[in-house]
Amino acid sequence: KLNLSDGEWRIERTRYAYAVLHAARKIFSNVKASIAEEWSPNANYTQHPLKPDNLWNQSRLFHSPSDATVFLGVLDAVFMFAYATGLFISGIIGDRFDLRIILSSGMCLTAVFIVMFGVVSEWLHLYSIAWYVVFWILNGLAQSTAWPCVIAIMGNWFGTESRGLIFGVWSACASVGNIFGAALAAAFLRYGYEYPFLVVGILLFCCSIINLFGLVTSPAQIGINVDDSAVSVEDVLNQSEVVTENEIDTNDETAAMIVKNVKDVKPITFFRAWLLPGVLMYSLCYACLKLVNYSFFFWLPYYLHNKFHWEESAADLLSTLYDVGGIFGGIIGGLISDKIGFRSIVVVPQLLLAVPTLFIFSNLGNHKAVNGVLMTIAGVFIGGVANMISAAITTDLGNLFCFLSVTLGRQEILRHSHEALSTVTGIVDGTGSYGAAIGQILIPVIMKKFNWQYVFYFFIIMTLVTCLCILPLFIRECREVFERIMEARSDTTSSINHFNELPDELVQNILIKIGHKLESTSNNYVLCQYDTIKTSYYYDYEIQKPFLQQTLKYLLNVMLVCKRFHSIINSNLFWLQKCLNDHLISSKQDLNILIKNNVQFIELYKFNPFHYGHNFVKNPCGQLGLQHWSIGDEGTNSFNYRASQSVDVEQQPGGSDDLLDEFNRSCSCFVTSYYWGRIEQKVEFCQHRQLYEKLRPTIEFTVYIAARFDCASQGCVQLEFYDENAELKHKWNYEKTFPQWNDRHWTKVVYKYQTYELFPSYVNIIIRGKDRQFWAGAYGTKFSRITMKLILKKLDDESTHENLELETIIEPDLII
Repeated sequence: KLNLSDGEWRIERTRYAYAVLHAARKIFSNVKASIAEEWSPNANYTQHPLKPDNLWNQSRLFHSPSDATVFLGVLDAVFMFAYATGLFISGIIGDRFDLRIILSSGMCLTAVFIVMFGVVSEWLHLYSIAWYVVFWILNGLAQSTAWPCVIAIMGNWFGTESRGLIFGVWSACASVGNIFGAALAAAFLRYGYEYPFLVVGILLFCCSIINLFGLVTSPAQIGINVDDSAVSVEDVLNQSEVVTENEIDTNDETAAMIVKNVKDVKPITFFRAWLLPGVLMYSLCYACLKLVNYSFFFWLPYYLHNKFHWEESAADLLSTLYDVGGIFGGIIGGLISDKIGFRSIVVVPQLLLAVPTLFIFSNLGNHKAVNGVLMTIAGVFIGGVANMISAAITTDLGNLFCFLSVTLGRQEILRHSHEALSTVTGIVDGTGSYGAAIGQILIPVIMKKFNWQYVFYFFIIMTLVTCLCILPLFIRECREVFERIMEARSDTTSSINHFNELPDELVQNILIKIGHKLESTSNNYVLCQYDTIKTSYYYDYEIQKPFLQQTLKYLLNVMLVCKRFHSIINSNLFWLQKCLNDHLISSKQDLNILIKNNVQFIELYKFNPFHYGHNFVKNPCGQLGLQHWSIGDEGTNSFNYRASQSVDVEQQPGGSDDLLDEFNRSCSCFVTSYYWGRIEQKVEFCQHRQLYEKLRPTIEFTVYIAARFDCASQGCVQLEFYDENAELKHKWNYEKTFPQWNDRHWTKVVYKYQTYELFPSYVNIIIRGKDRQFWAGAYGTKFSRITMKLILKKLDDESTHENLELETIIEPDLII
């Protein structure tokens, strides 16, 4: 782990580099008014234009300043489109080539293109729309190399500790560059709009040379080793270094936790990076927010000059207050998010506060002081959030290689952090730049057709859309904060934190089963080693804790796209913890059964048949008609379905007003007619048969049977148990006759099969019935609540009982 003092003088070059790049962008926005006047006829034009036209009017590209303003918006848009496209490409390149060379080359080319755009065109009088468009596109492509590179370099030098604060301070370089660019434009604009371009081009070229020969992109280049193969338990706790499955070296008295070697890891692909949790959401969020932020960046000086008719230099200087607010907003927001451990909880309130700020700012009059205050506040709420997303949050995404609720803390520090960081940075910032590009086209159009008031309404809408994009994450993090507060108040912890409270024998059994061997010649040493393992387990749990709060689908996706976390999530101990946390294992006795049978807990969690009463029978009450059931040969057109939408449909046989609760609760049932009706369903256990073979649960089958009391009927149930070769291993039959007038209640039939030699691969359920009065219609036997469950045996239940058949008459007042 490196602190600020170790790498400060080296990474300062990245701050200066990106500040100068932003100054180059800001200059264009600050000289727009002068360029628009140069490209359009003068307001004091004489009635008869001066001749010759090619001498006096060659710079007049447009008929009016409003047309020139629209073209300036088009230039902003093509720049942002080129910049966004370049970010995707630069992010991929930055993960595969030397960051120093890419950054220096991009800065040098940016200097060339800016000079060609703003200086050469004016000195040589090359006033051409094509010239300006081409070089501004090239400028956008060249500048796109900077941000992914500098973020990757920063990620190499700094870990997770105080990342929000560090990146909040560092990302202020963009706002500092904006202020510097505005001051530069105000100082040199009086000599002509080309001179600010010339000065910033020279500065860019000088910075590119300095970075080429002096920038250190990672600590490894100067001999600082951050890839130690062995890290102590204390280092794990203090430095938040990567911890994979604990591998305890019994010959090491310190019981060091072996850290997995991560050298020669291939960079993540572009399309795979999109699948990382949080990348798509924050990309869309940043697209909307960057539209607003860059609209202020490109149009704020022009807005102040155009609406209030302030001097262009005064408007340039006053617009820097927005960037000042962005600096403070990024630093304060990053600091608060570090303290509470979540980013979105800070981001969303800032964005919501930005809405009334924008509304008030749009209705202000010609008051410089009040406008300055509102611009600063808007910078805090909008520019500050933009800095957080573009720097701190993007680094979280890339360095985590998967994003866990934004800032639960980086659980695995990628020592080669740029392998994913540059690509993710390019995706997030590139998508945001596409959004900003669209905004630069819309703003001049809205302004020309309506007025500036509607432009600010547009900003408010996009700010709310930004909140909407991040709302699911905000809700999830608020829920987690609330749960933490409740846990702190009740002074309780999850069941996994009581690992040390389990019996020592059971804990040793768990550790041995997951691969820890406690071998030693001394009993004292074994005990010491065992205590060390329990301590190591605690630290390993702290690293795994954020994953334990995620859903199964989320974890499987992380395992799919993230090799670094695969070893942690795929460990048997992790899924044991997950089962305990989600209460899939209800007792220590059940836990010991699973450990004894060498159960893979990931399989148990993927499909847990022993909890929540899982029913393997599909459509058990006929609520879906005959779906999932097949009609037998003897039941053609004679097995009918009768479902009730209300209590009246399933009436008491014979029209009695006495309704059974069982009818109400079942809601629907299968009912036969005056010929034998037959339906079948095959229940398969093939997928998890090996797990069931180890646990050897009891197969419990239940069915409810009834008949109309005024119509005699007959019902049959048959179960056929087959092995993996489709060979019949066991059969069970149940038959019941209902005499007319003598039976009106539901009968619950339960069969428990537990004497199998090998667990069956599938079970065929056959239901048959008919009425014995030969009444036309659905008056035969009724079947409902057909269930098949697996019941886990108790630890002390070693004996093999006989298969059980139970029959219970369900009275109306005994319904559970």
